[in-house]
Amino acid sequence: MRLLLAPLRLARLAPPRPCPSTSSAVCGSHLFETSQCCPAALPLSCPAALSAARAARLHTGPQPTAPLRDLLAPGGAVRSVLHSLGVLNVSRARLRFAGYRLYESAADHPNYQEFFQLCQMPDTFFSWYLVTELHVWMICVRLGDDGAEGKFCRNQLITAMWEDLETRAKKLGPVSTTVRSEQLQQTNQHFQAALLGYDEGLTEDRVLAGALWRRLFSSSGRDATALEQTLAYVRRELARLDRLNRDDLLLHGRNSWGAFTAPPGG
Repeated sequence: MRLLLAPLRLARLAPPRPCPSTSSAVCGSHLFETSQCCPAALPLSCPAALSAARAARLHTGPQPTAPLRDLLAPGGAVRSVLHSLGVLNVSRARLRFAGYRLYESAADHPNYQEFFQLCQMPDTFFSWYLVTELHVWMICVRLGDDGAEGKFCRNQLITAMWEDLETRAKKLGPVSTTVRSEQLQQTNQHFQAALLGYDEGLTEDRVLAGALWRRLFSSSGRDATALEQTLAYVRRELARLDRLNRDDLLLHGRNSWGAFTAPPGG
């Protein structure tokens, strides 16, 4: 034990070595360097050494960071990283609620009678579905601009649509489960094709008009004026949805459709 402690005593009694590159002075019982000395060579008990160490930390230590509240705020660094990784900023339960509410606005709030009269569509379940499908697509276009939250909300919107279609189909009459399942599967295929056709017309009126004609109108010579009004309505609603506040859309599912016919002067 004495042999082990002997080196420690010798190290404790050894005087501190000055920095060879600078001048030295005596402070109390410690040898320390002047302001030109390297702070790392000074004893920590020396006041001058402590001052020099603090000054060095001010220049070499970590710089002050932004408040956590600013980092977590929308548009902050943390939110941006989470958003790029696909992490949802809004809870899934909230987005699910918003998706179902947005589907309700597409299924119940449009003026179906104006659509049926202008487009000369029969008042049937399938006509109702075609108009609903168009409004669901317009909401999906808007949700596509909101990242991971928008995509999740869009999926909930479509899930709500299929649940509603199945419920309404059961009320049409006694149909076997197999037949109803096949019909819904065919409807799903037509739905995917309709979305593709509408998407291709987002940047060109002629293409969108063709998709509307094939989906809502008969190709046997209906009124072209009605098609023009329908196209104008879709363009107006897409522009309105694009201006819709993100919180109203994703947090509350708020959406109100405009009039089908153009307002005076519009």
